[in-house]
Amino acid sequence: ATTAAATLLLAATLASGAITVCHLHPAIHANLLENGPGYTIPASHPSVHAQWAHLLPGDHDNIDDLLRRGETYEAGDHPNVDDYITRRLPADTAGCYNVPPPGSCPTNISNSHANIDTAMNDASVAYPPDHPPAQTLLAQWIPAWHPNVDDLMRRKVPLPLGHPSVEAMVCRGHGPSRIPAAGTCPNGYVSPAHVGLDAAANDPNLAYPAGHPSVQAMWAAYVPAWH
Repeated sequence: ATTAAATLLLAATLASGAITVCHLHPAIHANLLENGPGYTIPASHPSVHAQWAHLLPGDHDNIDDLLRRGETYEAGDHPNVDDYITRRLPADTAGCYNVPPPGSCPTNISNSHANIDTAMNDASVAYPPDHPPAQTLLAQWIPAWHPNVDDLMRRKVPLPLGHPSVEAMVCRGHGPSRIPAAGTCPNGYVSPAHVGLDAAANDPNLAYPAGHPSVQAMWAAYVPAWH
């Protein structure tokens, strides 16, 4: 293994800059060390083995197979792959994320929307089954080879280290807020004896009364169409 690593190191040094990636490409070495095992590349990713074949020793395993199985390597036992690639200039966007300029607000969400980066990295936060298709909303900002965003969110695949912030691709609070101002009582009052709404919604032992007035109708002005 040491000989193979040394061979790769020498070959890569002699061919420094031969491998180019988007300037926004996630950190390869850090992901393999910190997210692996379990860190995988999408099936649609360009073949890494084909790109590196001319630098690899003959006994090296197929890199695509390793990455798709979530294999990793130990620090010190393998060269730092990031040392042997060149990140293209931001103006060269081939195969790259087309990240919107700050403040351009290409996609608007409500102020109450969960932080997207945090939610994607939190296994306890489920992706709502009726959420508008994020793939469509963000389509103009992601490369063609990118896996389907909705599928990633439903499977709770965390953002790779170095991934562009998805939160930075959206703006909050544009247009009229659907959340009523505190104290405005838009839907009138409930009885003082009425159970706390938040507590009831989170208590599986509390049944919704069959004859209860329609909450959907009362709150229609404040919930989005996809809710």
